[in-house]
Amino acid sequence: MSFLLHFSNYLIGGNVPIDDGVDKLNRKYTILILICLSLPLVTKQFAGDPIECFTPTYFTEPQARYVNSYCWTASTYYIIPVDVEDREQVTRVHSVTFDEEGGSTSIRGERIKVNYYQWAPIILLVEAGLFYIPFAIWNSTAKNSGIKVGRLLKKVSVISQYTPGHPDRDALIAEFLDQFNTLMGVSKCCPGTVCKFDCGLACGGNPSSSLFILYMIVKIMYVFNILMQYFLLTVFLGKGYLFHGVEVVEKLINKKEWWTSPRFPLQTLCQVLAAQQGSLRTYTCQCVLPINLFNEKIFSFIWFFFALLLPVTIYSALIWVWRTFTCSRIAFVHYYLWRTRRVGKEDLYNNARKMAIQYLGWDGCLVLRLIEMNHGGTILTILTERLWEFYEGLERAQQDGGDPEAFLSQRPPIFACGPFPTQGPPTVTPTPTGAYGFYGKHYLPGTPGAYPGYMWNHQDMATPGYSGYPRIRGKISSAARGPPSASCYTWRLTVADASLTRSPPLPKLQHR
Repeated sequence: MSFLLHFSNYLIGGNVPIDDGVDKLNRKYTILILICLSLPLVTKQFAGDPIECFTPTYFTEPQARYVNSYCWTASTYYIIPVDVEDREQVTRVHSVTFDEEGGSTSIRGERIKVNYYQWAPIILLVEAGLFYIPFAIWNSTAKNSGIKVGRLLKKVSVISQYTPGHPDRDALIAEFLDQFNTLMGVSKCCPGTVCKFDCGLACGGNPSSSLFILYMIVKIMYVFNILMQYFLLTVFLGKGYLFHGVEVVEKLINKKEWWTSPRFPLQTLCQVLAAQQGSLRTYTCQCVLPINLFNEKIFSFIWFFFALLLPVTIYSALIWVWRTFTCSRIAFVHYYLWRTRRVGKEDLYNNARKMAIQYLGWDGCLVLRLIEMNHGGTILTILTERLWEFYEGLERAQQDGGDPEAFLSQRPPIFACGPFPTQGPPTVTPTPTGAYGFYGKHYLPGTPGAYPGYMWNHQDMATPGYSGYPRIRGKISSAARGPPSASCYTWRLTVADASLTRSPPLPKLQHR
């Protein structure tokens, strides 16, 4: 079981934090269940005797083995009893009636062909593969699209492993904020009257909604997949399978015992054409299918499992539809802004409303909700606080005429990622830094021990949503090396007396 868990984590992205619990139930645990259910069938087929046929006494042992192999490969059939009461038990079993196929027989009654048992393990594995398809689409988009949502959410997993105050944690939070703001772009709200009502659907455009729309398509695919699974099993086992679970429950209530469905017969017949005394003769052999003991229980369990999984998946999709409504997004942001204690009660709702509509939009709220579901509310509260600082600073910059220098006046210390060379001027590519998402390359003259007092040039710094690249020059007032991370050392730098060479101004926020 431990091997299967590790295998599932490797193959189907077991712990990838890019979806909710119901998605994981579909794409991880359901796949694992179907694979486990296929194992006894595979074992019985290749390591046991899936079929045993009773042959005439004058058949040699090779002839008996041939009959077993032929009947397993060519399928068998059983006869519906003539008794009316017995016939009622199989009225819903899909029958293939044939009169002459396979030769004549002295047995009376309707013949029902049983031709599924050879393919049962393959059918289960195909079902498992179908459950993986929606996740594969979503995971591929999250990993390979320009927004790199998968990398963004995995970064939160790393952040949650560090204790508060750890310099690596602060650097990773700053990097997360930069990538998140790149995902959001410049905040705008839709024009016109489409967004006039708080509980109306949010508009498209900026903030982006394409990521959320794709996620909803994946949700619908999960629902459609379960419905299609019922259809495939009905084709595979017969049209009566759609009511198989109802029949089982009905028999358990009425007869107080497990009902052996004629859909999974233990005794069947097989007709074999064999040479005897220079001529071909048709032999009707009685066969027992012990593998159907497994098939009956397995496909009964699948019926009930899918019957529970379908409404849960539909409910999850409907909940996400509700989360598209503006009032739901405002309530979500309102709660976490309240937890930060950074906004007064009198301004809390208005600020939550502006942040949810103008800044986060559908995609931003989707990312934050996935963080909440996979990592909890504590880390999301910390990230919401930093996102609010950025949004508040962006609004302040607009009020000051769109000057990026407004960001610098309250910019926190910079976290640069080494290692630094021991000789010569070190060039460091830092993690994206600051609450406002600045990033780029630092040029720090001198040796690591001589950082304080030297000048700092930042020529590649960019602001998310800003078309120009400002050039900043400042004096380093302090530098302290933190503990090493997995790939580099983290340095905390405080820049004083910063100045900025003007570039094109920040675009205006669109206020409602």
